[in-house]
Amino acid sequence: MLIADGHHRYETALAFRNENPGLPGADRVMMTFVNMHSPGLKILATHRLVSGLDEGFAERFLRAAAAGFQVEEIGSLDALKRAWDEGAGRSIIGAAIGSRLFLLEDRQAGGELDVRVLHQRLLAQALGIGEEAVRDEKHLRYIRGLDAAVEEVRKGAAQIAFLLKPVAVEQVAATSFAGGVMPQKSTDFYPKLLSGLAIYRVG
Repeated sequence: MLIADGHHRYETALAFRNENPGLPGADRVMMTFVNMHSPGLKILATHRLVSGLDEGFAERFLRAAAAGFQVEEIGSLDALKRAWDEGAGRSIIGAAIGSRLFLLEDRQAGGELDVRVLHQRLLAQALGIGEEAVRDEKHLRYIRGLDAAVEEVRKGAAQIAFLLKPVAVEQVAATSFAGGVMPQKSTDFYPKLLSGLAIYRVG
């Protein structure tokens, strides 16, 4: 069993159980089970928006990224999507800066999750945005939808949009079965449950 969505709720339920050992029902929590091989199950990408960088950040970032990435300016999001489709097994990340789009292909990654490459090699090393800043969401926001992410940059609401290919369900399973956890904001499972309210009475 993989907890694909709702690990915070699960951890809260465990804490509640441990704090209330004599309370009937405190040792139970509701779950919904979904077959991970279902053809209707998808994972949507969550892109990163970066703000609060010093003036001249663009050229400094591109120079720093070029040390470990093949950096190529591209003309459209369609070109990025084609690269994702054709680049099986390669780590390819898009970056929107102003009105320009770049394709960043990691020269070192061998099967590493794109989101880990982004956080360790681009955010931390090239931009100096470390794990603590990411946890506190300093300089960083999250957004869904390629067009929406690029638009935030073009209208000046963010300085860089990092664009990620959706994670495959098989990648989530491989990470989990190896004893790991997925990076923060790397999975958005679709479709969601129907809206409504369900209550489990405790006590």
